[in-house]
Amino acid sequence: MELLQQTYFSDILHAIAQSLLLPAVIALIVLVLYALWCLGSVVVEWRTERAHFKVSMPGFLDDIDAAEPDALPSVIAQSGLLGRQKRTLITLWDYRCLPVDSHVALAKRMIEEHEDYHMKILQRTQTVSKIAPMLGLMGTLIPLGPGLISLGQGDTLTLSASLLVAFDTTVAGLVIALVTYVITKVRQRWYDNYMSALEAASTALLEKVDALREAGELDVQRPTHYLAELDAELGAQKGKAGRTAFGKFGKRQRGGATPNADSDVEHAGAGDRGEVCGPELAMSESHVASRGGAA
Repeated sequence: MELLQQTYFSDILHAIAQSLLLPAVIALIVLVLYALWCLGSVVVEWRTERAHFKVSMPGFLDDIDAAEPDALPSVIAQSGLLGRQKRTLITLWDYRCLPVDSHVALAKRMIEEHEDYHMKILQRTQTVSKIAPMLGLMGTLIPLGPGLISLGQGDTLTLSASLLVAFDTTVAGLVIALVTYVITKVRQRWYDNYMSALEAASTALLEKVDALREAGELDVQRPTHYLAELDAELGAQKGKAGRTAFGKFGKRQRGGATPNADSDVEHAGAGDRGEVCGPELAMSESHVASRGGAA
């Protein structure tokens, strides 16, 4: 202790600690605003997504199993799944001409993209819920040093100001952590529900494709383009619900494609914020056609 007092180490540490008080307070203010923004985003997400997620999985899986091949996209579009989930399932159906292993790999890849999409959202509030108490503790301890010195000198006014800052930063950090922790848990429960529904539907769809392949009814050699038609229909309806998007697509020629149909599918997938796998949609016609014979 004497050696520490005789050197400049204590002065250097004191200067560093005191210089961190203002950044800690500013960071807490920013995180308070962020926590309020997260509360609003959860409400918006509930109204725009969660409230529209109304699907009975047993009935939906039974509909997939019983649907005729031409009617399957309509069954998916009329389900109560989220829009990005419908796009994933319809993309899997469009690429049913792939070999079995490639088709399963495509399904896994698209499910992983959904998981990554959810994880990025959860990690934000998880990180804030861990950082906020640390900043609150910094804002508590840093002003206590000068406050104790003031107490020894009889300066109660400086002591009161230091204690006020210490308590305010502690409360702010705990409130931020509480809000973001609750938001994380609520969203995690929602996203787990979404992923279980998507995995079950993807499994049922893959089994449907396998059954058609074994029965010799899978007569497509190239990808179909139900997803592009869904995007075109939704664009024409200007935001109407996707439940009726396939109302006029009950009968179509399977495997038929216009010269620019592949580019339409790629364009439709590219603008979906990662909800549909871009690399899979960008697969060239020659690559798919070369594998189509194995189907």
